[in-house]
Amino acid sequence: MWNIVIVPLLILMILLMNIPISNIYGESEPFSKYNALKLRHDTNPNVCLFEVNPDIYDNWEGLKYITISAIEEWIIKLENFYPNGDWGVSIDIIPWVEHENKKVEKFTNCNIMINYEKLSGGNALGTTSLNFNQSWHKFMFINVFLESEKVKTLITLGDGLKNTTVERIGDVRSLSLLAIKNVIVHEFGHGIGLGHYQADKSHNVKTNYMRSVMVPYIDPFNINQELYVTYLDIVMIGEIYGENGWNKPTPVYPIKGCNIKLAEQYNPFFVFQYIFKCY
Repeated sequence: MWNIVIVPLLILMILLMNIPISNIYGESEPFSKYNALKLRHDTNPNVCLFEVNPDIYDNWEGLKYITISAIEEWIIKLENFYPNGDWGVSIDIIPWVEHENKKVEKFTNCNIMINYEKLSGGNALGTTSLNFNQSWHKFMFINVFLESEKVKTLITLGDGLKNTTVERIGDVRSLSLLAIKNVIVHEFGHGIGLGHYQADKSHNVKTNYMRSVMVPYIDPFNINQELYVTYLDIVMIGEIYGENGWNKPTPVYPIKGCNIKLAEQYNPFFVFQYIFKCY
């Protein structure tokens, strides 16, 4: 069934995906799709931050600060939206010398691990790996990359098209702390069970990040782009866990995802209804 969620427009803008479905009035309209990982924690997560290799990054204090800030943004908003739930997490700092030569499986007290690497070797800014195979130690392993390649196109004009060359040049750059925080707040969403948020193609892809932190693409070199956990993100966590927190997830089975659409304008104060249909 469709669940109605009322959200102020000034706080949240809805994404609508260009796939037709039947709405509650029998009409066809586009909707957004928010995926879940079909995995969820059943205890208060212990988050472990693995200190970065000092040979690749010399500002561990700044990195630690923005990581904790990204985690706290999720927790504070969950506690405010679902005040009767237990959304607490604990955070442990693992010094570099204690994890340098150890496998991640050795850290059995950690449910969500956050690690930092220099460069992914591809286009990824961060990755989250899932290991729920062992009932006695289920964990998410997040890798955050501190550098990325900025690609530019160089066109050399000649006499006619035959003498014109097009060259793509990659320039590896360190990411700002803001860009790294954007990556962490996104990957932590994966760490607590969220998949990606797929927007209606009719929306401007450059502003999709304002609707959900779980959009699959961001520009790490845009100094004006800052990701915030939105109401859609928080409501989606509620669809996965219920309102009681990590320990007592109320949905019997983990959901695979939700379709989301705008129902109607609710009142003149720019409050809209968003309808969730989860499966």
